Amino acid sequence: MHSTYTDAYKRPLMSAPLAAFAQPLGHAWHGESGTEPRQLLSYVEARRKIYVPAFESVIKNVPAVRDEVVALARAATQVS
Repeated sequence: MHSTYTDAYKRPLMSAPLAAFAQPLGHAWHGESGTEPRQLLSYVEARRKIYVPAFESVIKNVPAVRDEVVALARAATQVS
């Protein structure tokens, strides 16, 4: 019979690692090129360096998303 537990940890194979239940230390960042030594970013720094540029890239390069953002911006200015 096949066991669902590992020998080393005696935990189910499908469970989350222990680190998943701990407080996050930050967001791993390897610089603009992705090859620099890893540093941990705070949530705010991660937003500035990772998430905002990623969202801007999607808005710029995906026409359907760009059109939706423009429509939402127009609707927001008409409500105000």
